[in-house]
Amino acid sequence: MATKSDKKDSVSTLTISGIEVRVTHERVPIGDLRVDPKNPRIRFQIEHGSQKKPENEDELLEVIRGQPGYDDLQKQIRTLGGIFDPIIARYNGTVVEGNTRLAALKLLHGANRSDDKWKTVPITRLPADIPEETVEMLMANFHIAGKTVWRPAAQADHIYRLIKERNVSAQRVADETRMTKKQVEQYVEAYEYLINEVLPEVPLNGKLDRQTILEKKFSHALEFIAGKKLQSVRDNADSRKNVAKLIANDKITGLEVRKLPELMANKKTTAVLIKDGYKAASDVHKKTDPTANSKLVKAIKSMTEMLSSMKQDDIELLRNHAKARATLTALAETVTTVQDIVASTSKRTGSVHA
Repeated sequence: MATKSDKKDSVSTLTISGIEVRVTHERVPIGDLRVDPKNPRIRFQIEHGSQKKPENEDELLEVIRGQPGYDDLQKQIRTLGGIFDPIIARYNGTVVEGNTRLAALKLLHGANRSDDKWKTVPITRLPADIPEETVEMLMANFHIAGKTVWRPAAQADHIYRLIKERNVSAQRVADETRMTKKQVEQYVEAYEYLINEVLPEVPLNGKLDRQTILEKKFSHALEFIAGKKLQSVRDNADSRKNVAKLIANDKITGLEVRKLPELMANKKTTAVLIKDGYKAASDVHKKTDPTANSKLVKAIKSMTEMLSSMKQDDIELLRNHAKARATLTALAETVTTVQDIVASTSKRTGSVHA
């Protein structure tokens, strides 16, 4: 989004997703502005939260004031005596960007109506004929790529609606949000996994409600969808369902999701995983497989994978530089020496462990 200012008549042009939009800069009475119940972050809370749907603006303001970070923002605005960046509003005064700031300003105004600094608000007013899709792309720019970043789950919700409801292409969303097309697609797929597969597994009397699952477990879903080593788990319907249950019942962390393939490759650890969660399954895995917790074995596996997936640039480096070749030769000689030591030790003890 780019801006070209015209101080003389308080008009400027915003370039939003390649479209030039003329806006006006004004200072308006605080009563002229109202929060937007369709704002993605607010809508996300209302649709998936446990509180009742707000019936008026006062109740809607309370929903906003319950969001993480509100108290700190309100304190900052009160201390500074106002806001630096103008609130962006539609032509009719409904706020597009700045709902949380407006909630704080209305509270401060209500507490001291005679104080002039809370009576008016600086705004950037959008034209009446701006397309709705352009407004939503503006919000994506501000809250996914910009400085006022939403939580990942709210970002995913907005991206999902842009693509599924507005039919905006993944590439266009990527361009506007400074993400890659693949990242955008993974956000959508992870959000769909949460909505369609995880939420139905949430117990009615469980520790977590729908909103908490969506806000705190999006990273779990994204790890599950984006992890390269999890492809076989994703492709198996029973495994997908089991992972959804683990997430819904708070039996696994986001970092633990990436370690699922080694546990789900074994029937015994899989059974423990489903029944008692990741930690219990991991403990069983360590007992049945002594190599599971070995830093040495993990390092060897990592090096093996790295050498097996060398790119042409890596091969050219080894081929053309003596220092690189010497390093590879030293590795090969060390591996051979270790193999000889292990083989001779096995012969002396007469025991070879599988």
